Amino acid sequence: MTRHARSGPRTHTDWLLRLGLGLCLGATGCSTMRELPRAEYATRPERKGVVVDTREGLHYRFDYANFGPDTLIGHRLRDTEGAFEEYHTVAIPLEAVERLSVRRTNWLRTGLIGGGVIAAAATAVVAKRPDKPPGTDPGPVIPPIEP
Repeated sequence: MTRHARSGPRTHTDWLLRLGLGLCLGATGCSTMRELPRAEYATRPERKGVVVDTREGLHYRFDYANFGPDTLIGHRLRDTEGAFEEYHTVAIPLEAVERLSVRRTNWLRTGLIGGGVIAAAATAVVAKRPDKPPGTDPGPVIPPIEP
């Protein structure tokens, strides 16, 4: 089986694409939705990525929510054209909340996937190195000293 060398720009493009994909994966991480116990609803004044199910059967997804002693105020970004961001705001009493879930980054899963990507990239780099039999590398070449 013969190997065909790729042209320079394509190799460079492939390398940049792989690097970009790896950085994208590392930056986004793996997030999961976790249900919060009722005692933890108001432990933090603001949370991002909140999903609320009410006792009345309503379902809300908020970009972020503010928590008061007895009220949840959810904010969702409206899809509007313009220079300013507009949010739709809903206030829900905490007693009306049946279930509350929050998006969290799962660092273990992110680390495992990122480590796998790094290991695959290192393996690909090692596999593409030219094969040289041991002992054929002349080492550093030192020019002779002229008198």
